[in-house]
Amino acid sequence: MDVEPVPSRHSETIGQKLRGISERFIETPMLRHILLNSDPEKMDFKVAISSFRDKTVIVPTNIQNKPLPDIVPSFSNERFELSGWAIRVDSVPLLKESVNDRLSLESFLGNLWPTQEEFTSSIKPLLLYDLKGNLELFLINNTAPLFVSYPAINLHDDQNQRLPAQFSNINDAKIVIVGLGSLGSKIAISLARSGCKNFLLIDDDILAPQNLVRNELNWLDVGFAKTHAVERALKRTALDMQVETYEMQIGGQENPHLNSNIANAIGTCNLIIDATASSHTFLTLAAIAKRKHIPMVWGEIFGGGGGAMMARSRPTLDASPLELRNHIYGVLQTLKPIPEGKVNNYGFQTQNQTYIASDADVTALAASMTQFILDTLCTIDEQSSYPYSAYLIGFRKYWIFQCPFDTHPIDCSGALVTESPTDKQISESENDNSIEEPEPMKG
Repeated sequence: MDVEPVPSRHSETIGQKLRGISERFIETPMLRHILLNSDPEKMDFKVAISSFRDKTVIVPTNIQNKPLPDIVPSFSNERFELSGWAIRVDSVPLLKESVNDRLSLESFLGNLWPTQEEFTSSIKPLLLYDLKGNLELFLINNTAPLFVSYPAINLHDDQNQRLPAQFSNINDAKIVIVGLGSLGSKIAISLARSGCKNFLLIDDDILAPQNLVRNELNWLDVGFAKTHAVERALKRTALDMQVETYEMQIGGQENPHLNSNIANAIGTCNLIIDATASSHTFLTLAAIAKRKHIPMVWGEIFGGGGGAMMARSRPTLDASPLELRNHIYGVLQTLKPIPEGKVNNYGFQTQNQTYIASDADVTALAASMTQFILDTLCTIDEQSSYPYSAYLIGFRKYWIFQCPFDTHPIDCSGALVTESPTDKQISESENDNSIEEPEPMKG
């Protein structure tokens, strides 16, 4: 009896396939679409090139004098860009069999080979393709024997859905983030990775080297305004990013006309995020949120990083931001005092030890706040996953937190001046929830 061969269970990863390939050309779906649906045999073409260790990666950025829509602009703005041509041939596999240097490539292309006048720079990319979708990139030099071949690599996987389905509509929401320090910068990038596309960024500070212990940014951004640096990071993260920036301090001594313009810009947003831990800034944003009926989320980490607080105010569902904050402070006054010591921003000093909030502490709050924000954006007409308006979150055994990740919800229903029918229905649905929640603290 004949026995069928057993298929191998070994599946080679893309990393294993590319490990020995030092020259890599990254093709994109839109590049392939344009190539296979264009009439000219020869088109202007641009690529961005970057190298690290022994690997060189080339990414297409522009064809037919138009940017490729599935490549973020930062490739052409921040990488070394080369101009060349995309040329259609009968067969790329045949070309690869018969071409082994620049002269044989010139002979193969014949009258499609660029003229001497077209070689305005020493190095040119030539992308050769056929109508079967085969691609091969060459870097050539018309005056020296440069001839490097870059096989096309497809890293796109349309079948793999990476974002939750409920995030599909949040790209239309305009989000203002006030404060682009350690907390705000992390929230901004996480929201961009979640599908948010429209941001208003406000901060008056410049990124300094000492900020890098906790900020999402890096040394390439030092010396730039935090708003501009985060804008650049957002545009590196996702396509079709719309970012508006203001370098100013909300609630500070600024130009009154500029203050008015920014207040109007905030009033056009769908969500306000206060990541400043500044009472003056909070009061200004709270007033705008209440007047314009805009949801607002805010949070701050405790000195030393032992825990944090986050809260939100949603029109018709929660009290106004100022009423909520006053209620939260009232609840905190009923708790045992935070251990005595000197608090300085992220630091907390006692007679025996100094505690400094780490990047992990700030990242933990940023992750929790981002979840809170996404829930606010996605559950306008649905049941929220967060039944309370405010939470105290412990990162270690500290103060009222009995263990790491000990969470204390704060019941803010008493902050509502009046309870609308919608609020009452939500309250009743929360009471009917079968999932056991921590006992909330009440004022």
